[in-house]
Formats: sequence, C-alpha cells, structure tokens
Amino acid sequence: MPGFASRDDLINELTTNGKRDEFVFNKLCPNTCVVGQIDSLWKGTGFPGAGSDPATTPGSVHDSDATSNVAGSMFFPDRSTDLRYLLKVSVLADQAGTLILYDRLAGVSGISLTSTGAKTVNSGSLSRYSGAAATNNEAWLEITTAITTNSLTANLGSYTSADGSTAQVGGTVVTTTANGTIGKIIPLPLAAGKQGVRSVEAGLTVGGTAPAAGVANLLIVRRLAQIPCTANIANNVSFLDDELSLPQIFDNATLGLAWQATGTTTPRISGIITCAYG
Repeated sequence: MPGFASRDDLINELTTNGKRDEFVFNKLCPNTCVVGQIDSLWKGTGFPGAGSDPATTPGSVHDSDATSNVAGSMFFPDRSTDLRYLLKVSVLADQAGTLILYDRLAGVSGISLTSTGAKTVNSGSLSRYSGAAATNNEAWLEITTAITTNSLTANLGSYTSADGSTAQVGGTVVTTTANGTIGKIIPLPLAAGKQGVRSVEAGLTVGGTAPAAGVANLLIVRRLAQIPCTANIANNVSFLDDELSLPQIFDNATLGLAWQATGTTTPRISGIITCAYG
C-alpha cells in the first residue's frame, strides 16, 4: 500500500531508498505590500521564474505534466504508484510576514471588473481535490490590472460547492483601490454553511459602482501550509513533528507562493520545500 506504515518506514524510505523530493526557491515579491493583505508571488522574479496568467474562459486546469510544469510553478516529478507528502518547509525572509504555500488547481484570466453584473467564468473540472475532497478549496481573485477610482464590490455569483450544490452565492467583499493594486489576492467568501469549491460557473458578480479600471484572474486553490516569518531569522516547520499533518503533494501539483504582509516593504523570500514519498 502506498504511503508510510510507520515513522520508521518513512525514515527508511528517505534514507535507504532515497525517496526525497526537494525544491529550493528564492522569490522577490513583485508588488508593493499593504499590511494584512495577501500578495501573489506568482509573477515575482527569482526561482522559479515569473509565471504567466491562465487562459481566458474556460481557463487553465493544472492536471498533467504539460499543464502543471509551467513557468512560475514549483513542480515535482510524478512518483506514482508511490504517494508524496510535505515533510518540511524552511523559510528565510528579510521582512516579517506569513508565507502561504498553495496548490494552484485552476484559473481563468481576463475578468473585467469595470462593469457591474455577472461575469462568466466556467472553470474546468478539477483533477485533484475534486468532488467531496474539494472541502477546503478556495476561490481567489488575483488582480492583474489595478482597481482605480472606485472600490470593488464583488461576490461569487454562481459556483458549485464541495457537496455538489450548484448555483451557490458567496458573501460580498469590498476592496479599496489601495488594496486592489496589481498582484493583490482577494479570497472570496463562500455561501453560508457551504464548504469548498468544485467549480465556478457564471461566477463573479460586480456590484455597487464599478471601478474605472481593473482586471483579475479567478483561481481555485488549495492552501497547503502557512509559515510565519520573523525578519532575517529562518523558520523550519516539520509537518511530521510540529504539525503532524503531512499534506499530500499530488503528481501534477502546481505549487505557488503568496505573502501576507505585516509591513509595506517588498520582501525577498527564500527557502526549501522537502517532501517524502513511499
């Protein structure tokens, strides 16, 4: 049976069998930070290099080597029939904040925010964290053209939740122009009592008075880890000893990074992601 029968088995797979995957990253946040807001590092320079936007409707689903091993992603080779798990993340940042490691499951680009009403998204079918396993999937707006003049008032207008309920309507979020600059990530609230996102259909509704400018990607993501960082002090988190969670890193996972700032200075963030498989 794939996986680990015991702690000793895990250690044996790592040491005797060499079943370890590692990814060393070094990214400069491409955006001006705002305290408490989340910034996408997807287009940041460094390693991995800057990523690009997904396709327009129906977008991009990261479900194969060809669609997952793309610019911007931290990608691991297929290990089937073994299963791979996140073992440790080591992070060093020159500013305090929280690093978010996530799996970028699907995305749709080119969503204009300059008119009110429903925006068609129609995201594709997920190949992992799908069905009932979508319970902790989130929908994020990733701003690609800054919001100007007016604040953005928006909500998920029609999406399918993890339990298969269709035409779900999420809560409203209001983002000011200061918090709607390029690269900002806006997590979208879900419907009361409904967890997770399988897909987003006619999915984003802009209300109020629309911004004069603004374009966004809509992403379906799965958060895997959140690592608090103190400036210039490395933080090592073990998902075996500290968290006891060992999140699975699927074949074809498209790992991305985001940064929740506690200051306004653009951070440089480096680290190592270590996985074990067996």
